[in-house]
Amino acid sequence: MRRPTVSVPYTFLVDQRDSRSFVNVVGGRKSASQAISLSCIQEIQDWATNFVLVGEAKSFDLLCNFPSLVDLERYGVCDVKYLGGMIVAVKFKIGNVADMFKANKGICQKWFASLDKYGKNYVHFERVAWIKITSIPPHAWDEGNFNSISGNFGKVLVQLCSFWNRNDISFAKLCILMAYRAKINEELLVLIDGTKFKIGVFEVDNDWVLFKLFIVNHHSDSDEEDDDED
Repeated sequence: MRRPTVSVPYTFLVDQRDSRSFVNVVGGRKSASQAISLSCIQEIQDWATNFVLVGEAKSFDLLCNFPSLVDLERYGVCDVKYLGGMIVAVKFKIGNVADMFKANKGICQKWFASLDKYGKNYVHFERVAWIKITSIPPHAWDEGNFNSISGNFGKVLVQLCSFWNRNDISFAKLCILMAYRAKINEELLVLIDGTKFKIGVFEVDNDWVLFKLFIVNHHSDSDEEDDDED
């Protein structure tokens, strides 16, 4: 009796003699260890090194609403840039205002976990990512459990996984802050009441709106002006 033929998916083999994959060897791509030379844009460097403070927002909610909060304090802020993670760059019109802002602990400690002047050698990498956790049994559906799982990848910023307020509990969705560059797609083993379960953790695209209230406020101001004209 003939054995059934088993179809084996084709995969690229990695040459163990060096760190390059078969794809990189064939394509002639540079190794990741080789530095790529980049040019410095003088105009942007001038922007960044004059009257710019770099701060870490104290919470995800503050990060989302940050420019509108700056505007409410009536400081001479002319621009705000998001640098990734929880970090924002705040550009002031003149230098002494930036110094006054930094010296005002009442404001800085309310909004920032840290705040300092920008330097051209500034290096920081963190990113905000949304993940889904799948295959958690209903009897283990708990905020603390999801925090424990997410803690393997980063710090939890937002949880959208209330058991009592949703019908679909096939997955939990969380927003995390992490320094992990690769996109998450993992299978983990968990232990629940002595029984082992395999769960999935994978990264998803999520349309979270940065600086959302700042955008809304601008639209609402325009609407009010239109109403006044009518």
